[in-house]
Amino acid sequence: MRTRAPIVVILTTTTACSGVEGKWVGSCDYGDARYGYSAALTLDVSKGGGSTVEGDIVIDMHDGQSFDGEVSGLRSDTYIEMDGTFRNDDGPYEFSMSGDIDETVIEGDCALKIPNGTGALTGTLVLER
Repeated sequence: MRTRAPIVVILTTTTACSGVEGKWVGSCDYGDARYGYSAALTLDVSKGGGSTVEGDIVIDMHDGQSFDGEVSGLRSDTYIEMDGTFRNDDGPYEFSMSGDIDETVIEGDCALKIPNGTGALTGTLVLER
């Protein structure tokens, strides 16, 4: 008589964060009730496999100004937030962004505080791989 051995199948899953490293291109669209502006963004994330993220960003403003610098922040599987301060001829600019992460899209909010300004330009962020 032949005996049958039980077959055991073990399935494992991982919950590690998927990476956000690489180049993201998009815009921060901001304005008020009368005027709308768009700043073109290029974000190159060099470290993003864990909960901390770092990278370089280039911001091309609607008025022809352009500046670049480093940004850093935190992320989870579905959310990211980064900020940085950049020196320009006018003084320090402060940029911040936060949003929901999809595999190929980051959508959320962005803000740019200009030197000697009373507040920040806030808007809608869309970045794509």
